[in-house]
Amino acid sequence: MKRIIFSLFSLLIVFSAFGQKDNLKGFSRTIDLGSKTYWVSDGTLCLGYRLIAEKDRYSSVFGKFPAYGLIDGDDRLIIPCECAAIDVNYAKGCILVFRSPKGQKRLTSARYGLVDFNGHTVLPPSISVKAFNMQNPDKKVWKHYDKLPEDVKDRCIEVRKRKEALFAQKMGNPSGNTAPQQAPQAAPQPASTNVAENTNAKAPTNVAVQTTLAPTSDVDINIPMTESKANDTFVLIIANEQYSFVDNVDFALNDGRIFKEYCIKTLGIPKRQIYHYENATGGIMADGINKIVQAMNIFDKSRAIIYYCGHGIPDEHTGDAYIIPTDGKGNNVASCYPLSELYKKLSDSKAANITYFMDACFTGANKGGSMLVAARGVAREAKKETLSGNTVVFSAASGDETAMTYKDKKHGLFTYFLLKKLQESKGEVNYKDLAEYIQSNVKKESFLTNEKLQVPAIMVSDDVKNNWGKLTLK
Repeated sequence: MKRIIFSLFSLLIVFSAFGQKDNLKGFSRTIDLGSKTYWVSDGTLCLGYRLIAEKDRYSSVFGKFPAYGLIDGDDRLIIPCECAAIDVNYAKGCILVFRSPKGQKRLTSARYGLVDFNGHTVLPPSISVKAFNMQNPDKKVWKHYDKLPEDVKDRCIEVRKRKEALFAQKMGNPSGNTAPQQAPQAAPQPASTNVAENTNAKAPTNVAVQTTLAPTSDVDINIPMTESKANDTFVLIIANEQYSFVDNVDFALNDGRIFKEYCIKTLGIPKRQIYHYENATGGIMADGINKIVQAMNIFDKSRAIIYYCGHGIPDEHTGDAYIIPTDGKGNNVASCYPLSELYKKLSDSKAANITYFMDACFTGANKGGSMLVAARGVAREAKKETLSGNTVVFSAASGDETAMTYKDKKHGLFTYFLLKKLQESKGEVNYKDLAEYIQSNVKKESFLTNEKLQVPAIMVSDDVKNNWGKLTLK
């Protein structure tokens, strides 16, 4: 009986820590991210970061509670809306999250974890804190943090510094100015945001802000600008880097973000016509695909560009190719998205033409060359898909080859040379020249850098087999 009474008392303390479930005071407007609409907080935590909220996401015996996420100053999703609490430790370069593992929506199953300022997992959400410690979990969480390797902690600080430098540039600080700058203070959060007060969440004052940011690659800077507008073009970008059940994909987020910059600046595609998803789960991926299909059916004679960077895998029995979402499992294709379904949905739409850039292989190998599923000892060539409509597919690799990374450039090998050609040509390149450039350079660099053969493949539908080479992105 005492145990039951104590448990009920603990639950009351837990839920009293979260305040009123329906109170979203301080969230006065909404924002569309992908195919969903979220509430946005009025104040910033630091460096332009703001909370977003989704009502009635978490369930409990006491009713429904909101879930929270985080966006940066450019409205890019940093943390999905799946947290019961979010707090920023500026000094450590970490964001403390309180969320349910594996997408569960029960508040009682939520655990503490840490992510960096890019939203990458530092500590998975597996740290439980007793009910009476809910408002001050720091001691237990940071004990786990202290045990992390120094290089992991250094990376967290480095990510925060890079965000700090980008924010300083955005706010108009001249490049090279080393005068001390005062970093923005964390805005007071409404009681309903479930953000525990933490003095570490505030940026320190009198901190010298690094205003020069060394580029990670030559294609990340000097991106050509165009004055023309491609109002008839829509883009879907899915960049999956952080996976729950298979290896991560190095540089995928950077690939997607820089490709988006080229779409906007070089190809002249309006920002609102670009649907950009990072670390997309199966549900989010399906929503994004459905959204661009809807756009093709609403806007007559529009063009679609699909860019995917992440893992792919074949069905070991049929050879059918699948895209692996971040919550997908390599040994269960039912948790993945069929490539044939993606092709069919777009080809069945009213799209004037469809172009795919697939920086992935569908052999079951990761970008390091090892197998996604340990039980599979060798890579398998996926079955070639039948294309219809006015469709062109640029794939990173052929047959049973692996799509590799270009570590020195912080990009996928295929994506780097795609971006390089867009940079050199200012986007004025036809598909034939683009294909030859990518194939030639990827093949050579893969041999020199990775000592492996990687030859990008070009697939076209019968409808465009005679004129695909003359098509352009602009």
